[in-house]
Amino acid sequence: MKKSFILILSIFFVFSLLFACQTTTQNQTQTTTTTATTATPTINYIDIPLQLTAKEEVFKGEIGPYAKSQLPTFKVFTLDNGIPVIVKINPANRVYNIQMVLRGGASLSNAENAGIEKLMLTTMARGSAKYQYQQIVDILDKTSSGISTNVTFDYSTYSLNTLDKYFDQTLPIWLDTLVNPTFTESDFNKALSEMKIYEEDYRSSPYTLGILKLNQEFFKNTPYAANPDGTSYSLRKMTLDKVKKYYQDYFSSNRMFIVAVGNYNVDDLKAKLNKDLSVIKNTNVKFPEPFSFYGKVKNQLLKINFSQSTDVTYLRGDFASPSMFSEEYLPFAIAMEMLSDMMFSIVREKYSACYTPMAYTRSFLANYASIVIYKCSKTANIKNYIDEAVTPLLKGMCLNQDPQATVVKGEPKASIKFVPIEEALETYKQLYINRTFEKQQYNSSIASQIMLSILHYGDYRYYLLDIDRVQKVTAQQIKDMIQKYLASQPVMWEISGDPNQISLLNPADFTYLGTK
Repeated sequence: MKKSFILILSIFFVFSLLFACQTTTQNQTQTTTTTATTATPTINYIDIPLQLTAKEEVFKGEIGPYAKSQLPTFKVFTLDNGIPVIVKINPANRVYNIQMVLRGGASLSNAENAGIEKLMLTTMARGSAKYQYQQIVDILDKTSSGISTNVTFDYSTYSLNTLDKYFDQTLPIWLDTLVNPTFTESDFNKALSEMKIYEEDYRSSPYTLGILKLNQEFFKNTPYAANPDGTSYSLRKMTLDKVKKYYQDYFSSNRMFIVAVGNYNVDDLKAKLNKDLSVIKNTNVKFPEPFSFYGKVKNQLLKINFSQSTDVTYLRGDFASPSMFSEEYLPFAIAMEMLSDMMFSIVREKYSACYTPMAYTRSFLANYASIVIYKCSKTANIKNYIDEAVTPLLKGMCLNQDPQATVVKGEPKASIKFVPIEEALETYKQLYINRTFEKQQYNSSIASQIMLSILHYGDYRYYLLDIDRVQKVTAQQIKDMIQKYLASQPVMWEISGDPNQISLLNPADFTYLGTK
């Protein structure tokens, strides 16, 4: 086998960066639906208390050596206004990373104000009572530091990444932009302009336009319906007064926790954070009631014609998957790694049908997975190739991870050898463990793992058990996940690109996965 799942993920993230390099174009969308439309649900907003040690009983029991060695590196304290701070001491790395996490993210928005959280945070980063924009740029540039913002469906982050020797210079900027943002008209206009350009660019590529259309349909009538980046409609309606009001109402201490990873003096850090951040008030923000996509996805094929695309199409299918907090998550994640390998070997290597085939799950609270074909050159047969890759998995087989075994004796080199999942499982487990250790190289990555551990499990330590948990995954669990999520539920598909190629597809072929 010529690649690993690590390569697939790397390619996926590279292509994710391509979203911001497009221009407006004409397009036409068709929808083929094969199931009935469900009633519009009501989104309920409720109190969801923040938990930090929900898995205490697990840590009182037997845990692996890695988790046991890491527990003493954590220090936890609470600011005077109730904001919890989780510090992980890491003397092996001179970088300090500190993240303010705001629960709720874009799910607190709606179609009218989609993108407002991102606009608020990016405007905040441009200036404060003590630091004007150019001062911030100069100091961060001189110290090779960065303040970054990120907004997802479930949470937002406002982060500082800096070297230890510059922490005393850069932390005051991070703190002051959080609690004393100036929200000037010029900063607002610049931040809004950048978001509008990004939104326009997003629509000008057949690949990203297809994703946009698919997301609109897939997330319809759910808390994820508001695009974190905003829409042309919502951005046109944005005003500085709306952003200021949003900050006043939603920049609330009950949404917040802080994660800091580095070789910190904890007492000093606590004093500095308390001095500035304890003024943040609790406005009692409520959060969307937890939901799942399972059993709610419609099987349909969206066709997005893009006249400028010649002979090339882009295909993606989204379907419900288990969330990280589910015991089904790890077996399903391994199943998707197996599918990625199968697709690469069959769709790319055997048929040379596309540039990059991918299959992956995500880490949202309401989770979903995707099958992606990037730059397809054999559109008429692409679904057959996908089905050929899926079928062995449905039968309990996967690609042999031994490179010497991928060629069957007496058959052409292009032949692909499959083995029972049981025979390849240990290799996939080791790949997962290797990636887990790789994530420990960067303090920002460690902080993200702690953050997700809190959001999904209610315990900042639980990610430490990933190695123990993956070791317990069985082949039967993986087979069960394949049957439950790949074989037995609808997939919502979209294809974008050359209209002539798109017209060759039969929607009936997209009502199932695998060879009939």
